[in-house]
Amino acid sequence: MAIPTITRNPTENELAGDDGFTPLVTRRGSFKTPLDQLHAQLAKEHQAAQAKGLPFAWAAAKAELEDAKRSAQLQLRRSGSVGKIPAIDLKKYSDIKNFKLIKEGETHDKDLSKENHLPVSIAWKQYSFKGFEEFKYRICESIESSLERAREKHLPANVKFVEVKKK
Repeated sequence: MAIPTITRNPTENELAGDDGFTPLVTRRGSFKTPLDQLHAQLAKEHQAAQAKGLPFAWAAAKAELEDAKRSAQLQLRRSGSVGKIPAIDLKKYSDIKNFKLIKEGETHDKDLSKENHLPVSIAWKQYSFKGFEEFKYRICESIESSLERAREKHLPANVKFVEVKKK
């Protein structure tokens, strides 16, 4: 037999914090803190870089965000207020000039090979961000381009490929 749960919504006074009430579940979803907004911006930049086939130095960006957060906390502790926080340029974390190519190769994809009746391998490149060499970022080619490469390599030139849609 399941135990019934009773849910009581807190009153306005309880939410205001006048009587020392601390709700177990806060209404955090209704607003975003500046740190949440920075994390959302980081995620957008990461997705944009991935769509272009570029690496994104997530660890380096997070380290710079943590440094900015730490310096703001120190400034708040020392002077009681936080001045203007310098804007963080997130574009430099996806700029290919800031990366060093470590290695590149191909990985056989058995599922794609089985599905397309061709030996399909996906090309990849591994990068490291300059200054953060301990973190490695691997970028793989798209499925469509790897299938196109496999078709060019293994199908005769006079054979045309027609894609059949599954029902």
